[in-house]
Parts: sequence; C-alpha cells; structure tokens
Amino acid sequence: MRAPAFLALALLLGSCADEGEPTYGHVNACRLNQAPLLGCPPPSVDEELPTIEVACHKLVECGVIVLDDGPDANGDYFECVSRLQDNELDRLEYSLRCIEVSTCIDLRDGFDGPCFRFGREP
Repeated sequence: MRAPAFLALALLLGSCADEGEPTYGHVNACRLNQAPLLGCPPPSVDEELPTIEVACHKLVECGVIVLDDGPDANGDYFECVSRLQDNELDRLEYSLRCIEVSTCIDLRDGFDGPCFRFGREP
C-alpha cells in the first residue's frame, strides 16, 4: 500500500519538471494551487516581461482557450494574441504579468478574468 502512494507522489513531482510541449487539457501540476505542496517553486516574476505568445501559450496549456478554433477564431490562441496586442502599454504589461504569476485555476475565466479586464468597463 505504501508503494502505490510513493509512485503517485513521484509522478506528481515529476510532472513539475516536464518542459515539453504543452498538451491541451493537460495541466502542469506546478500551475495548480496545490503546487507548493508538490515541491514546486513559487510563482515569480522574471526581470524580462513575458511575450504575448508565452502568455497565450500558458492559457492553452491550462485548457482555458483552444489552440485553433477554426475560421471563427472566437476564444482561441489567435484571439488571445489579438486581444493582448490591442492593449495600451500599461494594460498589456499588467495582463502579461498577471498571466505569468496566475495558476490555471486563477485563469479559468479566460478573457472575462481579471488579467484581461484591467482598466476596462465592468
């Protein structure tokens, strides 16, 4: 009984080290609220501002948006890039930093969440 629990813990901890390409719907354990319990490093802000593509990539990885929603492109990666590019500089910086330090659960509201609503009408 002790071996299965150890194996499960090892798999969870190992998922934090996975630096491969994200898969839609597969959430990196280090992006969950329980990440500190799994030994993952705390969210931090890099000196360099993340790119728009990196921020939208994280939303895809978290399953908040899809990679390609077809020709309508409503709520996919390309819509995310477009929405962020249309922001003024201060709003863009806030959105990029917000996405950078947020967990997948924090980002679950997508374009209606706080990372995209800064400075906009409620």
